[in-house]
Amino acid sequence: SRRTPKYKVGVSLPHPREQATRLKIQVQLLEEELDATTTLSTMTTYFENLELRLRYLCLAVKCNQKDEEALHQLGMVLHKMNQTDSALECLRRSTELAPNNADFGGNLGVVLMQRQKERNGNGGGGSSLEGDGD
Repeated sequence: SRRTPKYKVGVSLPHPREQATRLKIQVQLLEEELDATTTLSTMTTYFENLELRLRYLCLAVKCNQKDEEALHQLGMVLHKMNQTDSALECLRRSTELAPNNADFGGNLGVVLMQRQKERNGNGGGGSSLEGDGD
């Protein structure tokens, strides 16, 4: 049987085969985690509680920051919760990741127009929809 080399401080190094196995397991777990985030973002559409949807969508985005569907849904939930700045950030990111998705672009436009109306109603409005100061 092959002995594992040891450092002078008594820490043993894992065998290269063991290291390779650990790496394969980590990659497999990461791939499963990415698949789970897609399922997670899809599943949250059925949650009526906005706080619960927010929590799970934040988790999905944290696991995969390029999940455009989770970002879009998170933006819409934040919009419903009147967190417009954060909503716009998520909606912009989802639109950047999926520029040909008409729903994403349309919802971003709706939130931007609503923001502009709010600003005009509060006396501070500008002329540009993009001029929201984010």
